[in-house]
Amino acid sequence: MTTHYRLAINFDDKSYHDYVWLFGLKFGDKGIFENVEYIFIKKNKVSQTMNSRGSSTTIRKEEYDGYLKFSEENKIHLLTSDSKKQLLKKLSEIATKCSTKIFDYSDGEPIEVTA
Repeated sequence: MTTHYRLAINFDDKSYHDYVWLFGLKFGDKGIFENVEYIFIKKNKVSQTMNSRGSSTTIRKEEYDGYLKFSEENKIHLLTSDSKKQLLKKLSEIATKCSTKIFDYSDGEPIEVTA
């Protein structure tokens, strides 16, 4: 089975389609927006517990999530990465295409990211 996560943004009619592509079919949400405000990064702490017969191990780490903000109520998750540097590289390409800025909220107060 082949699936792809996609986000299509149409700036002419100010609409978007956030979907999963499965064998040529698109399953997901459609919406409209006034403008693209900005892209932002948040940090999350995640843990994963692995169990075996005699023991269990918990791995804790930080991940970084990138979001596209249309409005206060309308945000779309774009990417997740263990590396903030790799996430910024990918988000910079998206920000260029959307003609918007990137803000980093991972250390608390927002900081504008410049290329």
